[in-house]
Amino acid sequence: MLLRRHATHPPQSGHPGGFQKINMSDRKTAKIIWIISAVFAAVLAAGVILSVVIAHAEKKELTEQAREAFSQVTVTDIRVIAGSRVSPEDFVANGKPDTVGVSFVTEPSTKEAGEFTVPLRLTYGNEAETRTVRLTVCTYNRTVKVSVGSTEAVTVSDYIPTPGFAAEFVGFDPDSIDRSNPGIYDGKLLINNHLYEITFEVADTEPPRAVPVEGTVVLIGKSVKPSDLVTDVSDVSTVDFSFAEEPDFSAEGDVTVKVRLTDTYGNSSVYEVTVTVAADTDPPVFSGLHDITITVGDTISYKSGVTVSDNSGEDIEFTVDASAVNRNKAGTYKVKYTAVDSSGNTAEEYRTVIVIKLSIEKVEGMIADLAKKIVNDGMTNDEKIKKIWNYTRLKIKYTGRSTKSDVYTAAYEGMTTGGGDCYTYYAMNTLLFRHLGIENTEVRRVEGKSRHWWSLVLFDDGKWYFVDSCPLPTPISGNYAKTGKMTKTILRQLTELENKYSGTGGTFFGYYEYDESLYTGYDIAE
Repeated sequence: MLLRRHATHPPQSGHPGGFQKINMSDRKTAKIIWIISAVFAAVLAAGVILSVVIAHAEKKELTEQAREAFSQVTVTDIRVIAGSRVSPEDFVANGKPDTVGVSFVTEPSTKEAGEFTVPLRLTYGNEAETRTVRLTVCTYNRTVKVSVGSTEAVTVSDYIPTPGFAAEFVGFDPDSIDRSNPGIYDGKLLINNHLYEITFEVADTEPPRAVPVEGTVVLIGKSVKPSDLVTDVSDVSTVDFSFAEEPDFSAEGDVTVKVRLTDTYGNSSVYEVTVTVAADTDPPVFSGLHDITITVGDTISYKSGVTVSDNSGEDIEFTVDASAVNRNKAGTYKVKYTAVDSSGNTAEEYRTVIVIKLSIEKVEGMIADLAKKIVNDGMTNDEKIKKIWNYTRLKIKYTGRSTKSDVYTAAYEGMTTGGGDCYTYYAMNTLLFRHLGIENTEVRRVEGKSRHWWSLVLFDDGKWYFVDSCPLPTPISGNYAKTGKMTKTILRQLTELENKYSGTGGTFFGYYEYDESLYTGYDIAE
């Protein structure tokens, strides 16, 4: 055990003479610390000495041979793309003698963009010289994007806007790419003799365009599709429709609805549309309630061919009351049709059921045979209508008499007796048109001293015209258009002419007057 004297402390009890015990482990620790400190000091001193030596070597006057060798080396500033590798030789502009070496004092980093000062060390044997150059680290645009339909030129400067780079496209020409549709195209760019991957994107950056539909009416509590509120939608991709805010159609009045249009590429636009919310006061509307003619004992499908529509757009059920019909007895009967929509609006319509003793199949067979004699398949509908009109008006003699219970009986009488009245002409025309698939419907004179029937027929131009084969009374018989079709104007002119001739109260006064409200769904030629 070692004893160490503490000169600065008084003697402690239990330790005579002022000495205290020193633990051996403390001594070893102190020795280790001393050794480490000595080694660190030696390394530091060596570094300092080396720096001094290097500095002294560089400050030492160069030999004539070294100056000559170094003078042949020209260094230059360079620009590189971030992430590129650089070597000391990259900073030498015109090459160098083999006897001269070049190295970095400290190797520069190209990870970050910016301008950096780089010291270069030139060596010739044991002699050295330091040169300072500037390194500019730049980034490039990996992707250049243009809008669909763009005609602007795309050059290498769009990818690398920093000047001073030697750059060119390799096997890639952005200006030759079709820009009418979105797309992404890969290419290569040679920058300072290094190849880089690039992308050219033709992007849809324009939002969809549309025109708001004004005048839209929505019933209280009902809905409307957002796509129904805009028209003339244009975009290069598929467009989805939605409401920017859910509209409230719970009360009457005008509501501003915001319709959002979003295309495949996320571009969107919003259009404001004024929608009128209204109460539902319109009853359902029946279609297909034409007269039914059957032979005694035949069955009837009362709902066949009958439809009902409503302004609410909902499916409407309807009921049929045929309790008044006696299928086993010839006669004319009425059938009642009723429909009620969700708003309580009620529609009631009637159709006529005619029960006859004559066989319908027999009459239809006679009509088919007659049609073959009058028309052929090569004719247009207009030509067929005129042929039928001309045939019945010339072949059927006006007798002033006919059975008016149904068109089958009247047509049968006309075909077998060769005579009849206005109802006969109407009946034959109706069945012939029907057989040929030509749309037509009955027109009946309003109540007067005499009755009169004629047809309303659809022609090839999409308009409906009046057709009447019955000989006209004096004086309008000489004014009937020879085409076999009459417009509203012609009908009025003929009626006015007859009114002047017959006078008020005359038999043919108001000859072509009819209830126009029954034909509001027909586009009748004016």
